[in-house]
Amino acid sequence: MNDTTTDTEQIIDTVESVHRYRDHAMWDKLTDYFVDKPFIDDLELTKEQPGIRSIKELVSSWRHELRSYFYATRHRVKSMTVQLSNSKEASATGPVMGQYFLSDKGQRYVLTVDGTYHYQLVKKSGKWKIGQLTFKLKSQSLKLIGL
Repeated sequence: MNDTTTDTEQIIDTVESVHRYRDHAMWDKLTDYFVDKPFIDDLELTKEQPGIRSIKELVSSWRHELRSYFYATRHRVKSMTVQLSNSKEASATGPVMGQYFLSDKGQRYVLTVDGTYHYQLVKKSGKWKIGQLTFKLKSQSLKLIGL
């Protein structure tokens, strides 16, 4: 990031990068965007109990969950609200639509999930990192994709 990039822009880039790298299965890049042991609460999405996880555990869990069941994913952050608490702490909230593509018995489906991600971020060594991530589910639907 250059010196003219604002904190808000850096935070938005951090959040969008996490979704982009997850969708593209670029697992090694994800570690740059989290503290070493973030608190993760995505129970409504993954059924894993909320808690502190090492970044290695988190990435391994996402890799297993997303690539074991789905042949592709796409996340779109619809908008982002960023609030700076001070020069080293911030929060961000963004509604997100996730699409998870799967194949079963020759049929292709898309699971669409709408919800909101809440992030708590800290600035370490000049970079914003996610220290806490919470997902709240709004709705989900499964549809057959016509071939």
